[in-house]
Amino acid sequence: MVIQDRVAVVTGAAAGIGRAIATGLAREGADVVVADVDEEWGQETVALIRETGRRAVFSEVDVSSEDGVRRMIDAAVSELGGLDIVVNNAFEGTSNHFPDAAPGEWGRVIDVVLRGTMLGIQHGLAAMGPGGGAIVNVSSVAGLGTQPYSYPEYAAAKAAIIRLTGALGRLAEERNVRVNCVAPDWTATEFVRERFERMTPQERANATDGYGRPAPERLLEPADVAAAALDLIRDEAMVGRTLVMWCGEEPRLIPDDRWE
Repeated sequence: MVIQDRVAVVTGAAAGIGRAIATGLAREGADVVVADVDEEWGQETVALIRETGRRAVFSEVDVSSEDGVRRMIDAAVSELGGLDIVVNNAFEGTSNHFPDAAPGEWGRVIDVVLRGTMLGIQHGLAAMGPGGGAIVNVSSVAGLGTQPYSYPEYAAAKAAIIRLTGALGRLAEERNVRVNCVAPDWTATEFVRERFERMTPQERANATDGYGRPAPERLLEPADVAAAALDLIRDEAMVGRTLVMWCGEEPRLIPDDRWE
């Protein structure tokens, strides 16, 4: 797909990976709906996009709300003239985790990360014209494998996004819409940078991820993940695939295996 003159919706676009994807799309000629719960930071993303000469609007949305997602998609159609690209990136975390946390805490992660992605796809599909489009879901390496993980609700939601992406590969033939996924490792978002800056040198040296692995020497940059997402949007051969991005390694696709 050529990104020039397309219309995109990016959720969780106020900062971090979402902002990098939204501004990356704009630099390649797309107009963008910046969707997020944080209006202040979201408007900063809008301003960055407008500096490129492209149009941008902010949509304040909780992606777990169907009405909110519907308004977000409507903004693309009514204010920017259509919809060609959806990037489902919105994230919700919690300090208490399954099975010890109350359902209202861990359930919120499932609602935003998984339900929000499904709503974005469902309503995005309905708004895309006969020319089709491209959808990119942002998962995480937390969703890979069968190893123990410290944040089970997050790992489960991200794993479901990977499987959902593959399950929707059929949409390429049925509706001319390609659905793909990117699954990054530790990424140097504003949140992660702030967390590291608050740590003492000893705490930083002992920092681990949900797998219990030490923090890598070099984290991914949001721009790295954005570049991968844009590649998935452009590449017409990519259908139902997940690109895994481990720190310090070359990105690689999860094998396109069939049941034996």
